[in-house]
Amino acid sequence: MSLNYREQDLRRLRAANAALTDEVRELREMKEHLEELREDVSDYQQVACEALNERDSAIAKCKTHEREIFELKEQLSEANEKKKKLQELLDDLQGEKMHIPFRRHKRHAVHSRSSKKPKLDLDEDDKRDGENTTN
Repeated sequence: MSLNYREQDLRRLRAANAALTDEVRELREMKEHLEELREDVSDYQQVACEALNERDSAIAKCKTHEREIFELKEQLSEANEKKKKLQELLDDLQGEKMHIPFRRHKRHAVHSRSSKKPKLDLDEDDKRDGENTTN
């Protein structure tokens, strides 16, 4: 009987050894799969970091452009103010040249348009100037 027990023990050991071999093979496959997953995670982390860096760079560019736009708007406002002041100066100078204060000049110009006085043709003025110079 002891031989029978030994054979049974040997069969059990062989079955246990085969089961352990299968388990070891499965563990090795799992280990390889985990290593592949770690590499994938590392790749994804690198891609995510690059994307974050690009996003941060884009945000910085946006802020720079916002500042530039703000500065350009300020410059435009200043230029419009200067233009307005220069236009006022020009209007005043034109009024002084005609010896009429500008505000009166504007009202006068509007009034003269509605008056029924005939306007002289520029060609007639040129003819008169020509006659005066030849005399």
